Amino acid sequence: MIARSSSFAYKVKPEKVQDIGHELGVRYLLEGSVRKAANQMRLNVQLVDATSGNQIWAGRYDRQLAGIFEVQDDIVRSLITTLGLQLSVLDKGGPMAMAG
Repeated sequence: MIARSSSFAYKVKPEKVQDIGHELGVRYLLEGSVRKAANQMRLNVQLVDATSGNQIWAGRYDRQLAGIFEVQDDIVRSLITTLGLQLSVLDKGGPMAMAG
């Protein structure tokens, strides 16, 4: 895990995910966007493998603004499940090995 402020430089700087992952020293990147209308929000989130550029997981969340903390929890649960599945494959010697 790296500091959140480390990623701010890439907010307006279009670069390949492989380059960003290499510069930050991370295997995965979490990308997303937020749109707001009245008291509603839509979050689009995707987890990308920084070595290959492949999307591993994506989710869309439509909620009221008052539910921002619940949607954060939902995203974290989804990511844990997604990465947990990959870790179980790794534990069995599967092809989805992760760099340490």
